[in-house]
Amino acid sequence: MNGKGKLEEISGLCYIRDGKFMQNPSFGSVDVSTVEPDRSIYDPQYFVDTVSSSTDLTRDTQPAIETLQTKRGCKLYCSYCIIKKTEGRGNRFKEPALVANEIKQAMLNNPQVKEFEIVDATFNAPLDYATEVCEAMVRAKLTTPWYCQLSPTAITKEFVDLLARAGCIRVDLGTDAFSEEGLEHLIKGFDQSRVVEVDKILSASKLEHTHCVFLGAPGETPKVLKDSIEFSMKYLKPNQIYANLGIRIFGNTKLQRIAVKKGIIQKITTCFFPLSMLNPKR
Repeated sequence: MNGKGKLEEISGLCYIRDGKFMQNPSFGSVDVSTVEPDRSIYDPQYFVDTVSSSTDLTRDTQPAIETLQTKRGCKLYCSYCIIKKTEGRGNRFKEPALVANEIKQAMLNNPQVKEFEIVDATFNAPLDYATEVCEAMVRAKLTTPWYCQLSPTAITKEFVDLLARAGCIRVDLGTDAFSEEGLEHLIKGFDQSRVVEVDKILSASKLEHTHCVFLGAPGETPKVLKDSIEFSMKYLKPNQIYANLGIRIFGNTKLQRIAVKKGIIQKITTCFFPLSMLNPKR
């Protein structure tokens, strides 16, 4: 890019012009199985060792990391999520061997990088593909530590053991809520018993694990929230719990419709600018 082109000529670009939201149509398809980012344009300031890690309570500093995405699309139904709209309802996969090779090449190109993260919204959905990627990493004899985000819907002891053999050191679980009411309203596809089961599997492994949850999700009254906190203290043993107060509302999601029904926002409200859902006290 030289800064001399026209915004209208960029496929799929979203932007603001004269106060209006604009979205260009797609001018073609992309074969994500072969796409690899141009890492030569990375700003070196983001690869300084001992980058502060303010959100990771298990350590004071975090080494420079690389990131990669193994697939696009999602088939889960979380009520607040727009991945299906931004990436598609189906899955488009990179070849597992190409994923392992991309990781290896990225580490060789930038020796400052000490860890990497798979940034798929849910790496283990589907589980069979995630298994193939991990097996490719094992065959490639990768030695760089890495971490990823997992859904509790598809976690087995065998898969956790494979993650460890592939070099994974931490998983962040998209648990989202510790109450049955919250899990049901967020359409997570699992219940409290599954949360406990997955927590036990990970607690018995070499991997660190984090539960990521929302506070004030639909259905969470003060009593329900109090009970869910007690539930986590009694039954769960994660390395940390990452809690976010409220949930970002995106357009054309079930969460948006709930917010309109509850009178939190108006039907005509645009969600382009950040709005958050926080269940009323009653």
